[in-house]
Amino acid sequence: MEVFNFFFQQSPKITKILTLSSIFISRLTWFEIVSPYALYLNYSLIFKNFQIWRIFTNFFYFGNFSLGLIFHMFMFFRNSKLLEKRVFKGSAPDYLYFILFCMLLLFIFNPLTKIIFLSQSLTFAMTYYWGRKSKTTIVDFMGIFTFRAPYLPWFYLVISFLLESDFKDDLFGLIIGHFYFYFKEVLPRLKCVNNLKILETPRFLIRLCEI
Repeated sequence: MEVFNFFFQQSPKITKILTLSSIFISRLTWFEIVSPYALYLNYSLIFKNFQIWRIFTNFFYFGNFSLGLIFHMFMFFRNSKLLEKRVFKGSAPDYLYFILFCMLLLFIFNPLTKIIFLSQSLTFAMTYYWGRKSKTTIVDFMGIFTFRAPYLPWFYLVISFLLESDFKDDLFGLIIGHFYFYFKEVLPRLKCVNNLKILETPRFLIRLCEI
């Protein structure tokens, strides 16, 4: 109980919602209330059978109970918390827009990768953007490797490659994270676009976060 109290006290609002959504969906599958086959991303079932929930549920399912699941869920929670409390500090609508934008791009371009659960890709998009916005932060990995935050997603990518695991999910998320970084941080500074702000947070998200 104390762990849950600590979680609710220390975590910002959007991170709570995202993490609890992931825990809730995972528990449904662990107790066999819902099958993972009812959650994965399937465009045919979404557009022909109107199973709209698949658009969202595939982002919050990390697999069967295992050490890998615990690791990826911890990464998801940690990165979300760091982004919301530091990078998007005091601006929940902007952070929510970041999450929705990444989810939208992952959903649109996923037919090129055919990934059925995009939770890991979303986590890597979060990791990439946090790293680019935390250039001076030093990351210590298990007391063995020390490097600056922007290299963290690349380090994870190399580890996945060396372990011969499927790093397609990670690479896809990294690319989408860079898309956001470019449109948010790089493009508006170019003289040719005259300070064009493509990723301005919509007003309805600002009102939604004020509720």
